[in-house]
Amino acid sequence: SVSSRSHSILTLCVESGRRNKGKMMVVKSKLNLVDLAGSERFQAQSSERQKESSNINKSLNTLGNVIAALSAVGNTTTTTGSRKKPFVPYRDSALTKLLSDSLGGNSYTLMIANANMCDRNMGETLSTLRYATRAKKIQNKVSKNLNPNDAILLKLQEEINALKEMMR
Repeated sequence: SVSSRSHSILTLCVESGRRNKGKMMVVKSKLNLVDLAGSERFQAQSSERQKESSNINKSLNTLGNVIAALSAVGNTTTTTGSRKKPFVPYRDSALTKLLSDSLGGNSYTLMIANANMCDRNMGETLSTLRYATRAKKIQNKVSKNLNPNDAILLKLQEEINALKEMMR
């Protein structure tokens, strides 16, 4: 039998163009929709199925490590009191490599946790809620990704508008 247990990622890339004073400005966006497979138990499984389950668990564990590192950014200090940036292990799994810009990059991140109220699934539900709680603590600084020339023009336009306001 062939297993259907895996993570799924659907990536939508959107480009929006508009003319601004005769110059074309293009804004690019990317939306990642991710469905994570649940963690696997090794109860009475074939060796092939155990290997597959091990890979699922490894990628979920790595994702948990990435989320923990990102949620600790800004909360970790050195002995001198300055903030230090923890190492984020994006390269430890294909899943975290693909999601690196969505998790810790210039993006909004939202996690929807699916919880089961059945008492026999309490362990899985608590694990999912821990993931969601840590993911909620990730704080990214989001800004538009523009062509460098467009960014300079936008900044200058904002400065002109501010000066006009000051003159009023």
